[in-house]
Amino acid sequence: MLGLRANTGISSFSVVIPSVPTGLTLSLISGGVKIDWVSADSIEIWGKSDSDTYAFLYLISAGVTTKSEAVTPVDLRYYKVRAKNIYGYSDFCAEQSIALLGAEKINQSTWYTSTWWNSRFPDPPFTTVGSTIAVVNTANDQCIRATATFIVGKKYKISITHTRAGGTFCRLGDDTVYVQTTVTGTQTATVVATSTIMRLSATAYVGSITGMSCKEILMP
Repeated sequence: MLGLRANTGISSFSVVIPSVPTGLTLSLISGGVKIDWVSADSIEIWGKSDSDTYAFLYLISAGVTTKSEAVTPVDLRYYKVRAKNIYGYSDFCAEQSIALLGAEKINQSTWYTSTWWNSRFPDPPFTTVGSTIAVVNTANDQCIRATATFIVGKKYKISITHTRAGGTFCRLGDDTVYVQTTVTGTQTATVVATSTIMRLSATAYVGSITGMSCKEILMP
């Protein structure tokens, strides 16, 4: 706490800048992050996701030392806080981060090859073209599988990036829950696994799969 004394010739008063908050801790809660700190002053909370720029989030009244934030799953969520009073702000405390997603479940070097998939690949309608999977048109549902990818009952963020040339759709997930491609670009879904097997399926679809990701959501 920085104190400055001013003398106006009539009376004097102290200008007290607040001290930097201490004890910034983060914990995972259902659907978000719980933020705790130690300070007797009002608090500004700033946050960011992954490599984004910090943004102001909340102004918390003096005497309150906890705040919960609902967030969508990202790899890392960062926070920093500073104290505030009528005279100004403290410096920010050291930033803290917390992981919301687990490690990548899909091998990013082999997902487009037979090293990753266990059944009927490479073989039409799925073939390796460079570092992508090309899918040719098929009237019936066709699929390839990778075993031991999911843990049943765990929640995952899965995404698929593709260029769709025609046909109906392509799906990535297990036999029950999945992300479904409908337009060119990246589609993402949150699923609770019902089996351990990952399944890439195509129904009357023509296109190119250019990326896949699957990470466990660590928030309870």
